Amino acid sequence: MLGLLLVLLAILWWAFAPGLLVKIPKGVNTTIYNEGKYTWYVNPLTYELLPEGQALVLPAKIKVNLHSEDEEYDADTAVISGSVESSIGDIALPEITFTIVLDRSTAVNQSDSRAYIIREGFLVDRSGYLSYVFPFGTKKTSYDVWKEEIGAPMSMNFVGEDKRDGLTVFNFAGGFEEREVLKEYIEFLGLPASISGQQLEGILTAMGIDARELLALAQQRMSPEDKQALDQALAKGVPIKYYWSCDVSYSVEPTTGLIVDCDRDWESTTVKVDQDALTGIFAIFAKYLQDPVLGPVLQRLASAGLSPEKMSGVRVMEYEFSQTEESVKSSVADAIKGKKAITFVKLWIPLIILIVGLIVMLVGLFVARRKGKSETKASSSGSKL
Repeated sequence: MLGLLLVLLAILWWAFAPGLLVKIPKGVNTTIYNEGKYTWYVNPLTYELLPEGQALVLPAKIKVNLHSEDEEYDADTAVISGSVESSIGDIALPEITFTIVLDRSTAVNQSDSRAYIIREGFLVDRSGYLSYVFPFGTKKTSYDVWKEEIGAPMSMNFVGEDKRDGLTVFNFAGGFEEREVLKEYIEFLGLPASISGQQLEGILTAMGIDARELLALAQQRMSPEDKQALDQALAKGVPIKYYWSCDVSYSVEPTTGLIVDCDRDWESTTVKVDQDALTGIFAIFAKYLQDPVLGPVLQRLASAGLSPEKMSGVRVMEYEFSQTEESVKSSVADAIKGKKAITFVKLWIPLIILIVGLIVMLVGLFVARRKGKSETKASSSGSKL
């Protein structure tokens, strides 16, 4: 009877225990080190465009710290706080802090008032998406991962299987082109929300447009009212928008869902003049399309793409980094430790219970059989007497 109960217990353990016991643990405390480079296409102090071919390239280091808020945990929810410390050359950038609230079983973000990014109080709803860790038992499929810079998810797609220090990993890659950057992130970076008329000239020049010629002719040919309106529009600054692009690849240990290597992370910021603001300026110029002097210049620029809808953006900066070799080794060691613990819960405990149960059953059967034989002999002896 005991053996049968142990066999049933092993089956029930296999069916239910892993889902109850395999969860994001308390005591998370890890640091991820990355190195690479920043490339600035504008002066990072004045945001003036740098001459072509003279982009500023500087070494960069990025350190991501993650630690669990153990007292905030409950049976279903894990609370992980973190920070991102970056430096460009010898200059330390402002630290980014954040908190993510995850389902302990699925590693999916939950909607929670404790979840924030950049600064406490700036709440963010990442619910339904992943952050910093993949699910237990990661599959060869696609996952939506939250991207803080745009306040939206991006798709990470399975692209192959590999090894890291002998550990099997799944490789995922994803990216996107020019999605609008979160307003709060722009404020945190200290990037300007508008540019002066002089800076607009620089952007147009970078696009191959002789802005000085255009403005000089405007001063000559426009009416006093239109010149005043144009000067006022340029003097108060032209609103701009920022767009983010990225190309990212991760290596994930599938049993634990831990990211053990950030193989490549390329990020880029592009600025575009706000089309609504440009429309007002273009409306002033549109009055002079038939002007014998200014008209041909405007028509030539229009055919070259100078319109609110067709103006391309100007790249502000980009950075590219990867996880350091020592940091990868540390992440692999953490994944191996976690994989052993999960394997013990999911495989070895029920297997041991099953083996013990079978042994008990066999011993029980053996004892019962011997007892039966003894009783049969005793019965036979009694009959003879």
